[in-house]
Amino acid sequence: MTQLEKIRKAKGLSQENVAQACGVDRSTVTKWENGNFMPRAEKLPALAKFLGCTIEELLKEGDKDERRD
Repeated sequence: MTQLEKIRKAKGLSQENVAQACGVDRSTVTKWENGNFMPRAEKLPALAKFLGCTIEELLKEGDKDERRD
């Protein structure tokens, strides 16, 4: 689980909420959360502001035990 997904779920937000706030499709948020893609640099400030966190928190890697194989 990515930091983005953890933070989003902790705030009780849907992927659609995040997508609308960032001006992207929900499928893009899914790709971010699956670790397939990273948000573009220009999306990070809006994403962090919407989620009430820092960019550094969003980009932080999870614990090794939490990573999927």
